[in-house]
Amino acid sequence: MALEAKDRPQSMQDWLRLLEAPRETVTPVETPSPPSPPPAPARTEPKERNAPPSETPKAVLPPNPTPTPKKAVSRKKITPKPVSPKPARTVQRNSPPQRVRGNVTRAKFLRWLGFGSAGIVITIVAGSLLSRESDTSPDVDTSPDIDFNDLPNLPDSASAFEFEAVTVNNKGEIVKRQSHQAKSFAEDLGSGVKLEMVAIPGGTFWMGSPEGEGFDSGKPQHEVSVTPFFIGKYEVTQEQWKAVAALPKIERDLEPDPSSFRGAKHPVERVSWYDTEEFCKRLSKQTGHEYRLPSEAEWEYACRAGTTTPFHFGATLTDQLANYDASEIYANEPKGEYRQQTTEVGSFPFNAFGVYDMHGNVWEWCADHWHDNYNGVPNDGTIWLSSNEDGARLLRGGSWDYYPRCCRSASRYWDYPGSRSYAIGFRVACVAART
Repeated sequence: MALEAKDRPQSMQDWLRLLEAPRETVTPVETPSPPSPPPAPARTEPKERNAPPSETPKAVLPPNPTPTPKKAVSRKKITPKPVSPKPARTVQRNSPPQRVRGNVTRAKFLRWLGFGSAGIVITIVAGSLLSRESDTSPDVDTSPDIDFNDLPNLPDSASAFEFEAVTVNNKGEIVKRQSHQAKSFAEDLGSGVKLEMVAIPGGTFWMGSPEGEGFDSGKPQHEVSVTPFFIGKYEVTQEQWKAVAALPKIERDLEPDPSSFRGAKHPVERVSWYDTEEFCKRLSKQTGHEYRLPSEAEWEYACRAGTTTPFHFGATLTDQLANYDASEIYANEPKGEYRQQTTEVGSFPFNAFGVYDMHGNVWEWCADHWHDNYNGVPNDGTIWLSSNEDGARLLRGGSWDYYPRCCRSASRYWDYPGSRSYAIGFRVACVAART
């Protein structure tokens, strides 16, 4: 703005005073500001790249969940049936929780939380999940009561085997080695392929996550009595799957070689819950034994093997004990290797029941439907079903692509029964072997 002649500075001091004087305030014309982007979902675990379906308060699963078309966002680039696949890690480490399949959308993220709006709810939930888990337990005696003489009926071919189980401290250091004995039998599937089944004694245990550990979907912790049964010593392998897939069809076709990671002794993956049901029906007809998927209670009972710690190995997990993404720690153990693929079954130590690979390698289908928490759960270890036969089903154990928190004995997860993933496999259970 031009100055009148009388207002013009007459000296250097006048010029300085003019320059130091406050400038006129110009009020800008208001224009609509662009909408703020929604807040990024708070990180709910050290790396919830594939964490369980945000085991959060009141996570509401639709009565009849059906997959919806979605934009493909490949989390890992996997060539079909690679010899030694090394899937590319394409997802940021703070990505929101996902189901096992690699595609993620904001809608799915909100559905897992069970709320129509993320906002404050995400912040509150994330704050609780980011806190370090502790080994605190309810003010009750949670010691399991196991009768090792209460075994299922054993076939004449059953025999005892001896093995060693280890216990680690919160640094992942082995502090105890203990010898055990269990009984097992083997089904001959032909061509030298065997299916080994371990006898699990009956007993009572506390199922679920204690206070201070895990998520609300694993609560309330509750006492369950389990009758004796058999469970697979290993996850079902690709050679076992191929042998049973060659048996006569019962209700549906089975692809003989569905897995992404190749290897006869590697666990079969990319099999749906429906596929595993067909597998069990064919196996039952062939052998005369009643095979099925384990109930969720049977699975956790067999996994814990008399322990009450987060893992059957003890306070934490290491890459020398299981195949999981060990680039993130659970307690005070050192970081380890992320193998980026399945490993041969039986590559790591037994638990105290004589069962392998209950933590990591592949998620394992259970017979139960998914429920948001344990309110109303049966306490006799039986399969817990809902009214929707095609509703989401339970997964247990974690996998090669998941952080240790997702591999805890009490960690639970879900997927649709028709889903197939390179992170999902299964093991079988048998109620009683006929002699």
